[in-house]
Amino acid sequence: MFSSRSSHILASLGRRAYAAEAAVSLTAPRQTRVFWKAVSTRPLDPTWVSTKAKVPAHFPEGTPKFGVFLDARPLRTHLKQLFEVPCPLLAELIAAEWSSQREHLKPLALPLTSLISRALDGPLYEQRDTESIIDGLVAYLHSDTLCFPEPYPAGLVERQNREWTPIRRWVEAEYGVTLRCASEREFDVTQSPETVAKLSAFLRELHPWQLVAFEEAVISSKSFILPLALLRRHITLDQAADASRLETLYQVGRWGQVEDTHDVDHYDIRTRLGAALLMHRAVTGLHHEQALLRAAEKAATPSE
Repeated sequence: MFSSRSSHILASLGRRAYAAEAAVSLTAPRQTRVFWKAVSTRPLDPTWVSTKAKVPAHFPEGTPKFGVFLDARPLRTHLKQLFEVPCPLLAELIAAEWSSQREHLKPLALPLTSLISRALDGPLYEQRDTESIIDGLVAYLHSDTLCFPEPYPAGLVERQNREWTPIRRWVEAEYGVTLRCASEREFDVTQSPETVAKLSAFLRELHPWQLVAFEEAVISSKSFILPLALLRRHITLDQAADASRLETLYQVGRWGQVEDTHDVDHYDIRTRLGAALLMHRAVTGLHHEQALLRAAEKAATPSE
């Protein structure tokens, strides 16, 4: 049984993100047969967790940990680490993904599970440090979808101006940068060192789990700019997903949709961006909560 809060979030994402199993299953290979009958969540013993974990979870000591269980078996990551999350909401959302599995396990229908598993295993599994991740993300700035508008047809140009330009302008104002865009006269453009430096500095301030979420949003949308606006709540999930597929949506409007292709892409981008958004907001909320607790403790401590 899930809380009303997690149920509300799942409903707000809608079928597009977590009940899109029909579309996802078209491309997901059949692998493991579903062997469990019940999915549950529960707090984990902090002593047991600390002695079993192979990689630090990047949260302060004493942060409660919650696990997901398939019958009596705890869920584990690709590297067999205990799957532990720092808040019950994330645990319930992951449990909802596993509860939605039917006869065979469909890995593509487990976007949040996959994302958090990467966050837990990352230091061992990917052999990458923070700077290499940031370098890879900054590379998307120089080929960002929103900075390479099509020069024609007129209908597409009008839609790009209406939907992309305000997002670029917001990023420029919010982060104090100037974004260069390609044109018919200058197609090969790169962003300035100043822009790269400022946006790289923003990435270095992110919590490791937030960085994983941001990376997923960048890769799935093929844009550095869109995730900035999405994760800062300037645009909605639907707006980000549609902006990342603007040319495709324009062509679909003219020529119609190709079944099992455009519809799958439609659900896939929303599923991946939705998982990244949930993970980012959960960690952000936890940080705010911990900051309030620290402030309260400091205020309650008598001054010398």
